Amino acid sequence: MADGYFPTLVSKDKDPNIVSNPMFVELSDGAVAATFTGTSVNANVTNTVAVSGTFWQTTQPVSGTVTANQGTAAALSAPWTVELSNGTVAFGTASNPIAISATAAANSVSNPIYVASTTPAVTGAVAAYLDTTTVNHDYTVVTSMSLKSVECAASGGCKFELQVGPLATLVTKWVGFVPKAGGVISAHFDPPIVVPVTSTGTVRLIRTNREGVAQDLYSTIIGIDA
Repeated sequence: MADGYFPTLVSKDKDPNIVSNPMFVELSDGAVAATFTGTSVNANVTNTVAVSGTFWQTTQPVSGTVTANQGTAAALSAPWTVELSNGTVAFGTASNPIAISATAAANSVSNPIYVASTTPAVTGAVAAYLDTTTVNHDYTVVTSMSLKSVECAASGGCKFELQVGPLATLVTKWVGFVPKAGGVISAHFDPPIVVPVTSTGTVRLIRTNREGVAQDLYSTIIGIDA
């Protein structure tokens, strides 16, 4: 408005100031705030005056001078709580800060928050190795395996077939061949092949000798079973 008069804005919110929408104030002597019990202000009575005479009922009026002062309010201890329309927020005071640093003092360059970078221990690592001429190289899953890779080697021609799943219904996932001169082959799976333990979960490498004579066979199943 042109005259700068805004009577409806003197309240706790944008609505007009009325009995049901008051403006909150704090009673204080400039140093200590007054305290309340329920809807009554706490006060100490001093300079009392003795009253004598005959009283006929409990509502007999008392004459004389009665003086009341604020007295000493009890000190408030941290943390204090601020009540908001949608909840409460608790915070410390300057003499009792929230501990978010190395000590109870305020957080600063000389009083930082310490953090540590750690490398968690790897558990459940699997590196199942077999160096015999047995045809099937099996790994029985313990919990739930993430199969990351297989490494295969032979001294002559050989076929390697990877199967995974429940032992009764294995499914082929990879096939590789080593030439007649022999050699090493590998397969890496990204993302890893997940093999659950359900119905005896198994990782199987079928190692078929294609040389026609005995030869050396080597294989390793690598992953995490945890």
